[in-house]
Amino acid sequence: MRILSIMVMLALLTLSGCEPERSTRCDSLPPLVIWSWTSDDRLQFLNSTKTAVAYYAGTIMLGRSNATLLRRRNALVLNASTLSFPVFRMEQAHVTEPVSAASFDQALLIIKDYVEEKHARFVQIDFDARENDRAAYLIFLKNLRARLPANVGISITALASWCLDDKWLNHAPIDESVAMMFSMGPGKNDAFSAMRNQRIDSGAASAQSVGVSINEVETNSLLHKAGYLQKEDRLRCGPRIYAFSSLGWNAERYQNLLKEVEK
Repeated sequence: MRILSIMVMLALLTLSGCEPERSTRCDSLPPLVIWSWTSDDRLQFLNSTKTAVAYYAGTIMLGRSNATLLRRRNALVLNASTLSFPVFRMEQAHVTEPVSAASFDQALLIIKDYVEEKHARFVQIDFDARENDRAAYLIFLKNLRARLPANVGISITALASWCLDDKWLNHAPIDESVAMMFSMGPGKNDAFSAMRNQRIDSGAASAQSVGVSINEVETNSLLHKAGYLQKEDRLRCGPRIYAFSSLGWNAERYQNLLKEVEK
């Protein structure tokens, strides 16, 4: 009996340590998403079956105990059939200080109210969390998950290093992370060196996507060589590609992007 009890206990411990099931909330997103940022974008030319739009909704400035939304001021025109969802950039107003729980709570309310007002099915958070903000950011994401409707998908952007050697999002309650493979700064060479031996993966139980800029030809060439942009390698690079254009979007830029990701 004692041996049986020990075996049952070990089985329960094993089950409790199992990896959580991967979230499927973002699975209905198409294979390509373009970011509409601080440009006037008239995107009636998009193929709505292949492409969604993640639009910049504004920047949330995180103060010492509050948060303020600086709303998007640029035009955005879409076909009714094009799926779109908001992206919130979050920045710390006092860069030498960690973000307070109070300001994260205020940011949560801003996002919740906006999502409910727009009846958004997805929302994306763009925040470059510093090491001393990581614990509070994870709590913010946990609280956001609890306050949003259960069917709303939460996507976050992630520095490339967070999806390689500096994984800390393992327990983040998110539905998608997007590895930002542009504007990588001095860590770019290290990231591509690490990618020779490991795949991009935040470690979270979520979809793993890749973000690129159509303006960074050299970086995109390296991603092609590493097998992260080609259509046949989509299982390696993740469910979808997010694309940014610093000049905004027109039909020509969009068609060139389609050619690149559908090779």
